[in-house]
Amino acid sequence: MKIWSRECFKSRFAKVAQTSSLPLLGNFTANLEAGKMPALLLERTLRGIFCVACCALLSGCAALLIGTGAAVGAGSVVYVNGGLRTTETVSLDTAWTAAQTGMKDLELAVVSREKDALRAHLKARGAGDRKISLKLKNKGEETTELRIRVGLFGDKSLSQAILDAVRKHYGTPPKTKR
Repeated sequence: MKIWSRECFKSRFAKVAQTSSLPLLGNFTANLEAGKMPALLLERTLRGIFCVACCALLSGCAALLIGTGAAVGAGSVVYVNGGLRTTETVSLDTAWTAAQTGMKDLELAVVSREKDALRAHLKARGAGDRKISLKLKNKGEETTELRIRVGLFGDKSLSQAILDAVRKHYGTPPKTKR
């Protein structure tokens, strides 16, 4: 079944193809006479759809989601978008005490402390009046998620130093779930 007839193409595009200096339109008349035009249009359409699909899959957040889908497990540390995130196998109370002591060790001025049974939030200021936020979230009896953010855009080395100072005060080394 032919969707386009040769006569239709001739009547609409033949004059443009003959007078145009573009190489694509120069081949138009030859392809039209040979009866290959519908196949060429279909091929170009499929190539265009393929290119758009590849661009959508390989851009932005999709690549990030595919690359870091299951990266956060117990004991692993992930630094994404300026924030450090880890899940530790200690209770919320133990992590809270260790966080306060770790901040004191690094001589960071604690500005506010908030804690309940499920969450805790410690705000501090560092050198140059940089905002530091340490959030703790109870994920189970002996599992706590820590999120550390330094400043607006993040500071990976300072975030890691804070995490190391907090881990130093757990008492016993945290167990790693496998």
